[in-house]
Amino acid sequence: MNGTNKIIWIVSTVLTASIVGGCETKFTVEHYPDFYKPSIKSVAVLPFENATNRKRAGEIVAVHLSSALAGNGTYKVTGPAKLEQTLKEKQMPPLKQNDYKQIAKELAELEKYQAFITGKVLSDSFNTTIIEPYDDDYMYYDDYPYWYYPYWYTPYWYYPYDYEYGQVYVSVEVSMVDVPDGAILDMAVVKAAANLSDMSSSLKRYASQMALDNLSKKIVTNFAIVPVEIAVYPDKAIRTADSYEQESWHFTKTFRSDQESMYVVLCLPGAAAMNQFKLTITPKNNPSQIISSKDFTWERGRFCQGIEFSPRQIAQSNGPGQYSAHFISMGSIELTRNFKIR
Repeated sequence: MNGTNKIIWIVSTVLTASIVGGCETKFTVEHYPDFYKPSIKSVAVLPFENATNRKRAGEIVAVHLSSALAGNGTYKVTGPAKLEQTLKEKQMPPLKQNDYKQIAKELAELEKYQAFITGKVLSDSFNTTIIEPYDDDYMYYDDYPYWYYPYWYTPYWYYPYDYEYGQVYVSVEVSMVDVPDGAILDMAVVKAAANLSDMSSSLKRYASQMALDNLSKKIVTNFAIVPVEIAVYPDKAIRTADSYEQESWHFTKTFRSDQESMYVVLCLPGAAAMNQFKLTITPKNNPSQIISSKDFTWERGRFCQGIEFSPRQIAQSNGPGQYSAHFISMGSIELTRNFKIR
């Protein structure tokens, strides 16, 4: 039997991750961008402006980003080539790179996009360094002088050598822009690099691919929904209370069978914002026997909240006794708090 459908929100100035006590519990939630709106379903990726000496750097970055963003699944994605083809079919002129308002207006005419992504490639470089770690042949005796070791100890022999150490580095300024008004939803400068110790010509190309992949993943993290792992202390993250007075919870683990209200108080870090969670009340040690449950969305900017249940209704359904409140994320029980109804 479900209790009263009531949620008390509490704005806390202390992040859950900074609360100490007990062992950490880690679980995965979905991290939503600050600007995220469910209405943004389809996104166009435009060629980036190229401020480097490398030919077609803007197009290459846009193609890699399109692939990574489509693979993420948050949006339906149209890449630069497909967008260019669509514009030609509609007999529309090419989009101007720097005029976001005009781009948004023209994309709105296609009636299929709610946002677009574009930007500028700021740098794209490759550096190679020759490293010579040793100048002379010598015997190496680990961390102690030679007389420390027994006569039968064989030291390591090292010979002089050198090798190439290379780095591919790329940085971009990237913006996600609303359609049709052309307002910038979010903007970031994103940097990525890839290192390899053997920079043959084939591995140079591989390093460039790695750098672009790393760059695309970082941009996707900024603009799309991505899984992240959060850590909380169970003793502080889920508790039970019978009231909230003077900006403070009165925590308790024992309730009367004639009480109308109790609260399961949750404190989670900001990364939990906009996630869908569930709380269930069950007999202790029997999580499959759900007596009452609540589905709720963790609102942005909220760090603690109390969700109301009714001890009286729980006792009427299953009698006085030992119970558990289970916090469920992505279908799995991640946190549990035991309490008693007498």
